[in-house]
Amino acid sequence: MDGSVKLISATGKPMVHKRMDLTLTGITKFARSGRRRIRGMASTSSVDRQGDIVDPAGGTWQLPVAMLWNHQHSVPVGWVHDIEVRGSGLWIEAEFAEGVGDADRIWAMVDQGLVTSFSIGFRPIKSEPIRGGGMRFTQWELLEVSAVVIPANPDAKIQRRALPTDRPGVVYLNR
Repeated sequence: MDGSVKLISATGKPMVHKRMDLTLTGITKFARSGRRRIRGMASTSSVDRQGDIVDPAGGTWQLPVAMLWNHQHSVPVGWVHDIEVRGSGLWIEAEFAEGVGDADRIWAMVDQGLVTSFSIGFRPIKSEPIRGGGMRFTQWELLEVSAVVIPANPDAKIQRRALPTDRPGVVYLNR
């Protein structure tokens, strides 16, 4: 006996077993549950706690942008899918990964109101000094958005208001 298994159909006839190896490339995941989405201002043109200003209109990025926990590159928790400059702020919509330990843990803290803010990680391209100290970043590349407890920019907040009826699947965390 060679250890192979013969497959027999319900009619009693031998079945032919065929195998094909495929290499899949260019696959994009496009279906998301939408149950763990958050929105808010990731940055504004306000002076931050370091005395700097990051001009929202000067940013460039390529979607999706990584969402991290506290700027730790080893702790990705999701993706930023939408970014828009609104007035003097950088408005984002992001989604937490599901079934990933760190993402599940951080999502629980966001959901309970323990984590309330965003912070951005960026690469400066052009800047100018601000009178009295600090820098104004007029051109920059967005590298990541982090969920944080204490943001550099005090206006960078996760929105906390009731779920509107026009956006099912988007979670607004106000109670």
